[in-house]
Amino acid sequence: MNSKRGIILLCFIAFISLFAQAEVIRGDNGENVNWTFNTATGEFSIFGNGKVWASDSTDILPWYDYLDMIEKVHIASDVCYIGSWAFAGCTHLRTIEIPSSLTDIGVGILYNCTSISHPIYNDSTFIYLPPNYVGSFILPEGRRYIAGGAFFGCKDMTSIKIDDSYTYIGPYAFSHCSRLLAIAIKGEMKEIEAGTFEECSNLKTLKLPDSITRIGANAFSGCTSLTSFVVPSNTNEIEEKAFALCSSLSSIKFPPAMQHIHSHAFIYCDELHSVIIPNSSCKVDRTAFPYHCAVTLR
Repeated sequence: MNSKRGIILLCFIAFISLFAQAEVIRGDNGENVNWTFNTATGEFSIFGNGKVWASDSTDILPWYDYLDMIEKVHIASDVCYIGSWAFAGCTHLRTIEIPSSLTDIGVGILYNCTSISHPIYNDSTFIYLPPNYVGSFILPEGRRYIAGGAFFGCKDMTSIKIDDSYTYIGPYAFSHCSRLLAIAIKGEMKEIEAGTFEECSNLKTLKLPDSITRIGANAFSGCTSLTSFVVPSNTNEIEEKAFALCSSLSSIKFPPAMQHIHSHAFIYCDELHSVIIPNSSCKVDRTAFPYHCAVTLR
């Protein structure tokens, strides 16, 4: 009997000790937003009417010290924005609750969250695919947006089907998808954002809708298997290094709508020897093309 009582007493002391060590951390952030983190359960919650932390680096996040302890995230329905890299590096994060009302989502909010084993999305936005995904992927229908960095580093994804309901793809969404072979976008998108298909080194077939007006910086840089490209008919601007290091690109067709090709847009495109731009008033920055490429405006 004394032995049993001793065991019960030790268990009680252990429980009290664990409870005493548990702590609920509280903080505020952004515009009228608060957050809490329970060190005992690993649950992190964001609530309040406003925006949450827009940052370029995880080391200035208010909850930076707890990133490797967070296991579950709950975002309340009154939060209207989640900033870039908000939970990047939460290697123990397994579940995240994102309300359907949240449509404004920064780049890479779940980057390097290696314990998440399933796709993450809400009613409007596809947010994250685990980078160990293998093979073809079909995006859920009826969404409108693909968050920045959503497929970053999915090096074994070979193809993706994008429903024509999608109207926006965020920066670096498919960056470093090195086995992706083809991309066909049908939705009414206006821009290809920075780094969207950067380092997709096996990308050979690329078809964009005519609604595209701008191709952002580094959008296709490092797509070393791309040999030809037809610029959409309404595109008027190609930004810095958009096709840099596309070493196999030998043919590109520009539309009359083209107005500005920025510096280094086609730097290190070694196989590109001549281009014709059917707009004599198009501004072509001096270093837009390789030195050996003959550029004709007419």
